Amino acid sequence: MGIATNSFPFLINFLLFFIAGTVFLLLGFKRHISRIILVAVLIFLIVFLYMTSEPIRYDARIQASMSSLRVQTELFWDKGKSYGSQSNSCGDKDSIFGDMQVTNLIKAAEKLSKHKAVCFSDPEAWAVSIELRNQRGLYYCVDSTGPGSRSDGNITGPSCASVKVGTDGQ
Repeated sequence: MGIATNSFPFLINFLLFFIAGTVFLLLGFKRHISRIILVAVLIFLIVFLYMTSEPIRYDARIQASMSSLRVQTELFWDKGKSYGSQSNSCGDKDSIFGDMQVTNLIKAAEKLSKHKAVCFSDPEAWAVSIELRNQRGLYYCVDSTGPGSRSDGNITGPSCASVKVGTDGQ
């Protein structure tokens, strides 16, 4: 994954701590310099690790939101023994995607991902897939048949098994 692009300000903070340590040394506080440098290094490492783990947290939150869809859609199924009409749109009000709780979970995943979800349903099945935020070309899919899964492409029908792998990186 590499270094997070927004870690630059923390490198500046580290340099400021280092300069402050040098100033203490020049002012005659030799006995404190090792503590100051140690604290500066520890702060830098903690902030650096925190900033580089941010992409992983986004993708985990996307997957959690998507996995919550299974519970909500089962509640929808229990009411009418159907997932609604056939649909290929996350905004179709006559399908499972018209349920407010389902819509809110999909919108939450889209906000975290910064990508649009792809949704398919019919009266007996449904599936939702979305590209992960920090793993370009990797999608997370949940459907009515089982636990969520990652794939290299987007879905083309109401099942995560209907994945279409793109050859142009999309």
